Amino acid sequence: MGNNNFDSIARDFLAANKNSIPGIDKYMSLLDSDEGKRLLGQLSASGGDTLKKNAEKAASGDKNATKQLIKSLLGGKEGRELAAKVMEIKKSMDD
Repeated sequence: MGNNNFDSIARDFLAANKNSIPGIDKYMSLLDSDEGKRLLGQLSASGGDTLKKNAEKAASGDKNATKQLIKSLLGGKEGRELAAKVMEIKKSMDD
C-alpha cells in the first residue's frame, strides 16, 4: 500500500466535504506540502490495510469507521504529527 492511497482518500474526503469545511484550500495545501506527503507516506507504511479501510469508510460518512480512524491515527507518532498540522491550520483560520 503506497502513499498514493492515503493521499487519494484524503483528497476524496476533502472534495466530498468541500462545502462544509471552511478553508478547505489550506487543508489541500497540507496534502501538497513535503511534510504532508512525508507524514502520509509514513502512515501508509505503518498503518496497514485496516487504517486504509477505515479511512475509505470514513470518507464515505461511516461514523464508526471515523472514530476508529481517529483512534488509530492518534495512536501513532505520524498520525499525531499530521493531526497537529491540521490543528495549526484550524487555529490560524480562527485567529
